[in-house]
Amino acid sequence: RLTKHTFYDKIGTVKTKGENMVSRDKERLEELKKLMSRLPEDEAKVVFEKFQRGEKTGYPHIDMPWGKYHIGEYEEPENKKTVYQEVHFNNLDQPKTTALEFFMSKINYDQLSKNISKTAKSFEEYGVKKGDYVTIISAGIPETVYSFYGLSKIGAVANLMGYYFDDKGLVERINDCESDLLIVMDKFYPQISNAINKSRIKNIVVVPTLNSSLLRILGKTYKPEKSNELLWNQFIKDGKDREETITVDYTQVEQLEHQRVFYYQMIAFKIQYMLIENLV
Repeated sequence: RLTKHTFYDKIGTVKTKGENMVSRDKERLEELKKLMSRLPEDEAKVVFEKFQRGEKTGYPHIDMPWGKYHIGEYEEPENKKTVYQEVHFNNLDQPKTTALEFFMSKINYDQLSKNISKTAKSFEEYGVKKGDYVTIISAGIPETVYSFYGLSKIGAVANLMGYYFDDKGLVERINDCESDLLIVMDKFYPQISNAINKSRIKNIVVVPTLNSSLLRILGKTYKPEKSNELLWNQFIKDGKDREETITVDYTQVEQLEHQRVFYYQMIAFKIQYMLIENLV
């Protein structure tokens, strides 16, 4: 194993051919140093010599072929935005431009923004607040988009899931994030209804697949059978009289994430302590 060697010690001073020593190069050098400490000496020497000549080493994390698509140094934006803010503010100057197309229907950015706001109001009407999780089991229909960005607007989180999980997997993922509200596409609902009944979900919003399409008149509409089920249009109607939601900015979301990480770290420490206590 290569630990101390003449060419290994020179890694810190080498520069790649035709490049300035920018942060990407420093990152490559660090990765090269780690790699060479694990390789047999002969192989490490070949890799190092290729690196010196500016040739590909055959290790993507060293060669970083994606680097050619980056110009200059990456700089963190001064004013970070949530995904909702990015979509909303970056398209204020093109309200009539098509944002979504869905089975013969076109939705422009102005309509998209209004629908997101309506959805955000309805989420708040059903008790969703900053930091909460809402489970979404759907496909790429407009209502999924409205839900995702509507949650972002109020500082909540979309727990996007597939319908193909088994009952145990669905229940665990829903309960783990303490999600009380489900947005589900009607085509998927029959396959997951049993699992949902076992979970902590309190309200179920069923979205007809073609709800935003001109073809919706041809589709069959799901009829709610339980008291906690309602269709998407009723969900939106329930929130229409609420005041406009306050947009949560990035710093507030970032703070919530730090709190969430700390919370799960505390749980992990508690579990570790209990395991050690049992062993002793």
